[in-house]
Amino acid sequence: MKLFSLNRPARSNRYCGPAVLSFLTGQDTSECASWFRRFSNHRGAVRGANDRNLRLVLTKLGIDYVPLHVYPRGSRSINPDVKGPTLARWLRENKEKRTPGRVYLIIAGNHYQLVTGRRYACGRIGAIVSIKDKGVKRRARVTYVWELVIRDKLTIPEPQYKKPTYSKERAKAYRLLKKYGEAHDLTCEDDRLDGWTRYVGCPDWVHKDPTDCHYGIDWEEVLGLLKMYIAEIGTANDMRTHPDPEKSLLTQVRY
Repeated sequence: MKLFSLNRPARSNRYCGPAVLSFLTGQDTSECASWFRRFSNHRGAVRGANDRNLRLVLTKLGIDYVPLHVYPRGSRSINPDVKGPTLARWLRENKEKRTPGRVYLIIAGNHYQLVTGRRYACGRIGAIVSIKDKGVKRRARVTYVWELVIRDKLTIPEPQYKKPTYSKERAKAYRLLKKYGEAHDLTCEDDRLDGWTRYVGCPDWVHKDPTDCHYGIDWEEVLGLLKMYIAEIGTANDMRTHPDPEKSLLTQVRY
């Protein structure tokens, strides 16, 4: 079993649970975060993921987990004499088992991390590094250790369909309306019949309307209509540039 480079673009999930899945599959951390909501009882944004939900996701990916060490949590308040080893000690005591190709999922310091051979990976560091790297919290107490094994083959779930939001297009359309709307008679309003299509009217100064369709079913189409009329400003189709604007009204074309 091998590790992939962390796939975490800008504005993607930054937490350690989805990061571990990204190292194991090569998928975007935001897509990995969506698996918690699809395959476990996790709801809402994935900021902290308990180990049970993580193991449910691993099972759906075709990855088996073999428990190796379980140390009691909160043992300092229950029994101060019983506590898990530090990560450094666990690495040292399991040196013979840590061969390349064997991947271990470790919870230490309430943080998910992966170890294979002499390589270490976690979402906080954001890369595959040496176990001697300064970013490794070697004094963190280990609470759980599993060995991960691919059952038959790695199974990557199909991405769920996401309804486009057109937030960028909407923002651009509002910026154009603010810049050109009042000065150039550009308008955009909700249609009264269905309430979700939008009507972009032809400005009075346009001599020949370049389109016979003024309805946009989404913000992408609305933005296209606005840009089309803005492109006519100052051209021969702009009656404000005509020597006799009143005369040009006689041949004005509207749909």
